[in-house]
Amino acid sequence: MNTVSAKKAAELCIEHNIISGFFSKPVKRDSQTQKIKLRKIFLKNQEQYQLEIFEDAKVFHKNLLPQNLQKELEGLFFEFKIAEFNSSNHQLIFLQNNKGAINFKARPIKKENHLKKGNIPINESFEHNKQKEYILSTSDMPLFLKKLNFFTDDGKIIQSKYHKFRQINKYLEFIKSVLPELKDILKEKKELHIIDFGCGKAYLSFALYYYLTEIEKLRVRICGLDLKKDIIDFCNKLSRECRFDNLIFKVGDIGRFKFNTPPDMVISLHACDTATDLAIAQVR
Repeated sequence: MNTVSAKKAAELCIEHNIISGFFSKPVKRDSQTQKIKLRKIFLKNQEQYQLEIFEDAKVFHKNLLPQNLQKELEGLFFEFKIAEFNSSNHQLIFLQNNKGAINFKARPIKKENHLKKGNIPINESFEHNKQKEYILSTSDMPLFLKKLNFFTDDGKIIQSKYHKFRQINKYLEFIKSVLPELKDILKEKKELHIIDFGCGKAYLSFALYYYLTEIEKLRVRICGLDLKKDIIDFCNKLSRECRFDNLIFKVGDIGRFKFNTPPDMVISLHACDTATDLAIAQVR
């Protein structure tokens, strides 16, 4: 094994174009972070690196652009005694002794042995990650998601919110599928009018507004409707903080709601059958 500095260790990772790996065994025994996993992913047609950070009983995610990876790795080599990474043809091993010296060794990966163990080849694993591209990525960190407590201050997604984050992206994939129809409507009118019946805390209303206005650059006006005044007050406050000028929320009953302008799209996503029936009746 060769002895290298933390800076050189990070440089070696970049030179070998690492795809996956981990840091473990923190230098400080009282460290909250016990382990960090790393993998290369593909978001919005761009290579990125995702860190999965294990802190006590919680797990956070943080995405890095390739140009920011080396600096991040260099800092982590000071914090952990063990690090292992895989490139397409090498395994990189870093072991830090009690004096702080980092020993490095690179081992060639034999593809036939890798496959015999039943593992997915690294390049195929990376290609698989390309298929999991999200419309809203953690690297974007939209303000409304941060204020809805999806992210920590340093951009890590909170593990308890990860399922909801994926759910929001699934919903936006459906919206993307009808985007041509929405754009056709805008050829004949100034803006789209959308109603969200039974919006609740309005995760989807905010996501829809952000997607259509910030990503697709469409002219949109969205109104969310719910019976609970405290929730509506919260949503309107958040909308103002995000400067979503055409996203408003009103207190009202679905069955009694009167449209000022006929909507181009009506959303009604909730578990209550009665509310769903009322929403359907409104748009017949």
